Amino acid sequence: MLQTQVHFDQPRKLPRPEPDEASLLKGIDLVELLAVARRHAKLVAICAAIGFGAMVVVGALSDTKYTAQASLLLGDRQIRAVQDISAPTNIVAENSLVDNQTEVVRSERVLKIVIDQLKLKDDPEFNGTEPLSLPMQAVRLVQMLNPMRLFQVSSGESDPDFRKERVAIGKLTEAIKLTRQGKSNVLQIAVTAKSPRKAAAIANGVADAYLADQITARVEQAKRAGDWFSEQSAELQKQSYAASRAVEDYRNKNNLLATNGQLFSDQQLSDLNRQLTEISAEVARNRATYDTVKAIVDSGRLDAFTPEAMDNSVIGRLRQQQADLRRRYNDNVSRVGPRHAIALDLDRQIKDVDRQIFEEFRRFLSSAETQLQRSRDREEQLAKQITAARNITSEANSSLVELRQLEQKATSLRSMYQSFLQRYQETVQQESSPINDARVISDASPPLLPSEPRMMLLAAAGMILGLGTGVGIAAYRELSDRAYRTAQQVEEDLGVEVFGMLPIVGGGRALRALPGPIHDPASPGDATLAKFAVKNPFSSFAETLRAVKIGIDDRVKLDRAKVVGVVSSMPREGKSTVSMNLAGLLALQGAKVVLIDADLREAGLTRLAGLSPAAGLGELLLDQASISDIIVAEPETGLTMLPATAKHKFFVSGDLISSPAMGALLQSLGGMYDYIIVDLPPLGPVVDGRAAAQLLDAVVMVVEWGSVPRRVVRSVVASSGAVREKMVGAVLNKVEIDKQRSYEPYGLDKRQEEVFNRYYR
Repeated sequence: MLQTQVHFDQPRKLPRPEPDEASLLKGIDLVELLAVARRHAKLVAICAAIGFGAMVVVGALSDTKYTAQASLLLGDRQIRAVQDISAPTNIVAENSLVDNQTEVVRSERVLKIVIDQLKLKDDPEFNGTEPLSLPMQAVRLVQMLNPMRLFQVSSGESDPDFRKERVAIGKLTEAIKLTRQGKSNVLQIAVTAKSPRKAAAIANGVADAYLADQITARVEQAKRAGDWFSEQSAELQKQSYAASRAVEDYRNKNNLLATNGQLFSDQQLSDLNRQLTEISAEVARNRATYDTVKAIVDSGRLDAFTPEAMDNSVIGRLRQQQADLRRRYNDNVSRVGPRHAIALDLDRQIKDVDRQIFEEFRRFLSSAETQLQRSRDREEQLAKQITAARNITSEANSSLVELRQLEQKATSLRSMYQSFLQRYQETVQQESSPINDARVISDASPPLLPSEPRMMLLAAAGMILGLGTGVGIAAYRELSDRAYRTAQQVEEDLGVEVFGMLPIVGGGRALRALPGPIHDPASPGDATLAKFAVKNPFSSFAETLRAVKIGIDDRVKLDRAKVVGVVSSMPREGKSTVSMNLAGLLALQGAKVVLIDADLREAGLTRLAGLSPAAGLGELLLDQASISDIIVAEPETGLTMLPATAKHKFFVSGDLISSPAMGALLQSLGGMYDYIIVDLPPLGPVVDGRAAAQLLDAVVMVVEWGSVPRRVVRSVVASSGAVREKMVGAVLNKVEIDKQRSYEPYGLDKRQEEVFNRYYR
């Protein structure tokens, strides 16, 4: 029967492709999106038209208003004294300046000046006594329905003038719009009112009121600053004098006298250090002289040379005498020899001079030693004096820390006093001659054209709102559409071939909404629908049923009659119509066909055929009637039909159509017919179809297009394992062809469809 069988041991979801990230990205198909747009284009267009028309009506019913604009150049100066105190960096950012002055312009202080000057409290447009337009009445109604109003507490103020003033301030605040022109300090004051002259007057009034308020504020600010600076200057003068006096008292108390900014102890220590440096150098020189002379004396070398010896006149004279004697001695020795009396006398004289030189060196050594000791004693004396001076300086430095703090405090107070005194003089000048650095650079003029309502903007906004609403509704409808629209969806969910689509024809719509009780006889239109394929054998409807026949023949190959069940998941999906037309078409093609109405509870097929039998299949299976009593032959096609009756309710209908008697009936009919078409009850409400599945050779599933949710069909089929095993295919019934085209974005275009439909004429 089935080439591939899928068994359901327990209810489960039929195999479906699991979307992954790549498939989701690939699933974004522009053609499919365009198909969705075409399906809901009419809805979106209607919503856009409604939004467009509604906003046009709102604009037509709204009040006409005019906007006048004045330009104000803001100053970047404040009172210098206050600015320096409040801003340590002495810089006010331009953005902060504009933002601050914008808030000043819209402040109640400025607005009250405008209201008093222009008497806006008596103007119905601003005191709340003017009748509201229709759109504003709707807005007011919505505001009144706001539940938060229940929690608002009244101020209890009953003064009419006060209420008018508060209302006027609120209305004027709404009418004023302040904008900065680019990055400049120019502030645009735009005022909207019903009268162009009134709008210009209010805009100019706001600018003038701001300038007047600025002058008043500067005078008041300068006066407060001057009073404060005067008090602070007097206090700082007292503190500065006290701090200076404390410095002098502390200096005298701790003997921290100084000249030229330096303490006496520091000067003394510096002088001693200088003397110590000099005497240390002298000690080094004396030590070198002593060591050199002592080395000469110890070695006995009288020919040694020292700078000190050269400076000694006695040694110099003796050396000169020694040199003369040696020269004479050498001359005589060369003439008369060393033994001559003259040579011996000269040698004696030389030795005497050498002795004198040595004695002179010894005296010089004693003098050098004395000089070295004297310089050492002076060095030790200076070192002691420096140590004593350092002790005195250390004690002075401990006191000097406190003195420095007192001096810094006195200097700081003196500087602050001078600064505050200067600021006080500047504020006095500001108070006597206040200067306003803001000015009006462009007065407001009465506008020629109204600024509200903006019909183009309203219409565009309405259209956009309508489009958004339409798209939202369309998206909701698209996302909430869980019914079958394409054959691919049925094949994915049920895992069987879809033989084709049966378009909705004739009384198909009436069949979905039969008037009166369900047991009433069918209308003549239903009888026409029951024979539609027979009456229109060249239609696409009949061609789909031929595809069903071919599918059955291809999958069920038996030598006996083929028992085919036609079933649906829910009532009113058109399975009886499909059964009737399929059986009629098979009979028209020459096959021997018997059509059995196995719906013992509703007998929809019997009613569709326009029959009202006294007995039917149920009575036959209970041996309450014979087959000859209930069998009906259709003379036009030769179709034989076993009807059912809804007059008797068989609470064991499932047992009856799956009973041995039913099996015997099918076996007996199998020897006389080629096809046995069994119209089964729907699978969802009753179990009769599941019970009878064991007696069938094939099952054809009828799915209504755009009606039953897909999850319902999947669940019903998944819980009907026996039916699923015998299922050879399905058909989509009651298809609205015009709408279905939009669900097949890759289908035929109109030209191809016209050529295609020539085969169905």
